[in-house]
Amino acid sequence: MTLDMITLDLVGLVVGAVLVLMVFSYVLGDNALFRLALHIFVGASVGYAMGLALRLILSRFIGPLVAGRNPLWLIPVVLVAFLLLKCLPKVAHMGNLAIGYLLGVGVAVALSGALLGTIIPQAGATGRALSAYGTRDGLIILVGTLSTLAVFTFGARGQRGLGRVWAKVVGGAAWVGRWFLVVALALGFAGALTAALTILTTRAASIFELASTIAGLLGLAGG
Repeated sequence: MTLDMITLDLVGLVVGAVLVLMVFSYVLGDNALFRLALHIFVGASVGYAMGLALRLILSRFIGPLVAGRNPLWLIPVVLVAFLLLKCLPKVAHMGNLAIGYLLGVGVAVALSGALLGTIIPQAGATGRALSAYGTRDGLIILVGTLSTLAVFTFGARGQRGLGRVWAKVVGGAAWVGRWFLVVALALGFAGALTAALTILTTRAASIFELASTIAGLLGLAGG
């Protein structure tokens, strides 16, 4: 390899290493290099998102609309037109129709996702815990689920009779559930820290790779 054989991979490696060092400069305090790296990251992310969105719109929206395959494509066109009216103060209220439609669809998708993707599968998995995971693991899952739910159960104070007994039972279960939450949060934090350390190690390895590559180039060029 000689100096004439520099490729785009090497250029990308240099740019990545420089950006990593710019981000690491935050250790010395907030500075212009760190802010520049953040601006580059945000700009690249927004540019990629906009390019991807335009590509999807042009390929899946404008194409079928121009071809006239389905007249229902006029509905999103009308909604987009109403949404663009929000830029004009005098007729901005007309864009509330599109905003309301977006909010309604978003809430419906979120609720259905929570029910079908989290609550119902979690309830089913908890009910099958004893048979699917064995007695010991099943009891841990069952107790952990019920006690964690008890943490978010609130009752009136000053109850008497059976109500007071039930409040103490729920309080004891909530105490157990708090320990399950502590363990779960600790595991989540440990996972996030491990991922961050992995990324740090990868970035440090890229810097060392760049240094060795440049050293090799200079050594061959000098020879």
